[in-house]
Amino acid sequence: MKADDSTEFSRPFRVDQLDEREVALEISADDEERKALAIRLDIPAVTALQASLRLRSEKGLGRLVRVTGAMSALVEQTCVVTLERISNSVDAEIDRLYGYESWKAHGGVEEIDIDFQMEDPPDPIVNETIDLGELVTETLALEIDPFPKKTGAVFDGYGDADYGDESSPASPFAKLAELKKRESR
Repeated sequence: MKADDSTEFSRPFRVDQLDEREVALEISADDEERKALAIRLDIPAVTALQASLRLRSEKGLGRLVRVTGAMSALVEQTCVVTLERISNSVDAEIDRLYGYESWKAHGGVEEIDIDFQMEDPPDPIVNETIDLGELVTETLALEIDPFPKKTGAVFDGYGDADYGDESSPASPFAKLAELKKRESR
């Protein structure tokens, strides 16, 4: 089950292959896919990416498919303090529900009241297919550390300096006022 060209890491699964039993799949990204994912995620590199997934049909409005499992990745990021390249491990559980694109076609309603205590509405099954690679990519994007920091790195920049104090640097506005005075002389 190899990729199409629509996404960096595509693993389409046809839901008509799913009957009453559960289907277990292992997927992983190859070198080219990991390079493309690094560009998409705006990080230096995705060194490894794999997932163990289980798919099963669920009863509900129309056909529903639940995908559960786990993904793991090793990514290289840039430390926000030192700007050095660091490796981070990303592990996440996956639990996503899929349903048909059009709820109306399966007896749904046009407007939906959202209850924030309830489970998210299903993601769409498009052309009888779920893209498992895109699911894993979305999970990685959500789980990756947005502010990676090298162990022990400390930012000593901005402080709580009192700008009225002689020992602290002048504010930019004070510098600007000083320059304006010099020009008017």
